[in-house]
Amino acid sequence: QGGRLTHFCPYCIMLQSDATFYGAFWCPHCARQKEMLGRQAFSLLNYVECAPKGYRADAVMCIKKQVDGYPTWVIGKGSASTTLSGEVTLSQLAQASKFPGKIKESLEDNVPPLLGSKACKQ
Repeated sequence: QGGRLTHFCPYCIMLQSDATFYGAFWCPHCARQKEMLGRQAFSLLNYVECAPKGYRADAVMCIKKQVDGYPTWVIGKGSASTTLSGEVTLSQLAQASKFPGKIKESLEDNVPPLLGSKACKQ
């Protein structure tokens, strides 16, 4: 799976096993994060749907992890984990995951801007 992931998005390997993205299908900020990463790369990452009516929803997991807004990224395991709330840039994801490579920030250029807050609340 790692080979497929790096083919689509070389830097996304930083998130493959140590990051979980918590979101909701109705959240425009979550849609922007998905768009920024790209459909193919995003499909290979750990995603938890928190909206009870969403596809393959796991609202219980979101409650257990105390996710109170979307998007939420949890990078790392246990006490060494980092939580990022709200929309984040590729650079912020790279920094949180300690990715040593260079991030192509131009990939964010084609994602339409949103006005207002950077997160959706439950």
